[in-house]
Amino acid sequence: MPISAVIILMALRMESHREGTSAPLDVPGTILLSGAILALMYGITTLDPAEADLHYRGFSRLYRKGGRYGPHWFDYQEVSEDPAWRPIEGTYTRYGDVSELVTAPDDMYVVMAPGDEMSVAFSAGDVEDLPAGWTRDYLLYTVGWIKDSDLNTAYGNTVDPLPFHDMPEYPYGDDVSYPDTPEHQRYLREYHTRVIGRR
Repeated sequence: MPISAVIILMALRMESHREGTSAPLDVPGTILLSGAILALMYGITTLDPAEADLHYRGFSRLYRKGGRYGPHWFDYQEVSEDPAWRPIEGTYTRYGDVSELVTAPDDMYVVMAPGDEMSVAFSAGDVEDLPAGWTRDYLLYTVGWIKDSDLNTAYGNTVDPLPFHDMPEYPYGDDVSYPDTPEHQRYLREYHTRVIGRR
């Protein structure tokens, strides 16, 4: 699962509301505003990832939240190293520091295998303190693709062909290819060295 990430910190003022209305008590005549307008009013701080580490973790216990017909949910505290799905064969990103790969949507991304985990840290050193009564919400914005090994997924049993932003469709034809610039060649050489399921 390729991922490029950036985190957005939004400061929102927490206020009491009149019953049946969205207007804050201390701002007469205020109407409910969209998230974009609220962001302009209250401010957004964007933080780039400070570091990212790819490693093997295993599989969180899967269960149905809310009973038999609830949505599938994962219990992060209960981990198994037994594979939960069949492997997707191919070349994956090697374990270790992958900070360089999560800074921009540039088609040079982290390719994760089932059971992998990427820990991403953000530095909040430049974030201003919030005024009294305010709280901070977090939005993690990612760019990437996901592929599963379902029998109905095109090329679901292999990592290749690698997706990229300018592809006309997926899977793409023989007349289209993943970018072949020197930077992309270096990326594949240095990061895609972990082979799973074939030699």
